[in-house]
Amino acid sequence: MINQESLKSQIIKALWELIIEGHIKPNEPLRETNLASLLNISRTPLREALQQLEWENIVVSEPRKGFRLAPLSEEDILEIYPLRAKLESFALELSGVPTKHIINELFQINSRILKAKSSKEIVELDEQWHLLLISNCQNKRLLKMVKTLHRQSQRYEYAYLAMNKTVEKSVIQHEKIIKYLQKNQLQKATEIFAKNNLVGVDSLINWLKQQENEH
Repeated sequence: MINQESLKSQIIKALWELIIEGHIKPNEPLRETNLASLLNISRTPLREALQQLEWENIVVSEPRKGFRLAPLSEEDILEIYPLRAKLESFALELSGVPTKHIINELFQINSRILKAKSSKEIVELDEQWHLLLISNCQNKRLLKMVKTLHRQSQRYEYAYLAMNKTVEKSVIQHEKIIKYLQKNQLQKATEIFAKNNLVGVDSLINWLKQQENEH
């Protein structure tokens, strides 16, 4: 039997798929009646899922107007990525040097990122790599914040990578991080990890400005 919390998670996942696949555009109103019909659910759990996404700054709401998908903005990028860099670096410090088994998995995932053929696959593998790297962190609140920031940043990454599959620089940095960890040089690995989270910021901002000029 599906409990209320898992139902909300499933609805959030379904909404997220609609967002990243471009079926819902930035600033587009989210018609609860239409979405409830599309997902074959009642409006009450749908509203709970939308409220969760609002808390994560994925959607916004206005009195008497309902929910809409939050716009993409330079301000958002400059808030999300530096914060993500700080929190993930701290999580790596708390995690310590990974086991050999995890390091081998990190190498394998990194190799798969280069071979990935879609932006969706690239973003999902990159998130998998990042979360595996800090998986030994025991601070659950910190990990929850990191995962929320991942979802916020992924809106930009899915859209950007759909047109610009430039992942080589990030993959090279991943390799450097792993090699420093193999040498037990956690501080060096942490420094590069912070830079890795910021590697695409300028490109994202330039891409966003280009999109705004075209519209």
